[in-house]
Amino acid sequence: MNQEEYLEKAHEVLLKLLLEFDRVCKKYDVQYYLICGSLLGAVRHQDFIPWDDDADVALLRPEYEKFRKACETELDTSRFYFQDHRNTPGYRWGYGKLRRKDTLFLREHQEHMPYDQGVFIDVFP
Repeated sequence: MNQEEYLEKAHEVLLKLLLEFDRVCKKYDVQYYLICGSLLGAVRHQDFIPWDDDADVALLRPEYEKFRKACETELDTSRFYFQDHRNTPGYRWGYGKLRRKDTLFLREHQEHMPYDQGVFIDVFP
């Protein structure tokens, strides 16, 4: 698979992740924002930045906690899972990731992490 095909597939998965994130947020009245490259892509490209392979959202801490709790009962766990340091042993980031099951996304030098690493969106409190 070449780079263009990889990014096209990644964007398809990221869109599904964002739609699930948005669905849960709307149902539980959780306010969030697109940030970083995701915001830039939305404004400049009305889509993902063509070369970007992740997505970023941010929530105020109380909203993050509402989302985190909502994931326990509302998230479509047949397709997605939410990770943060409180529910994933060995997780090293100070923010959460919403990941797609049945995918794999390994960053260089993170292959040793002791948990599943599917395609993700970063969820920043």
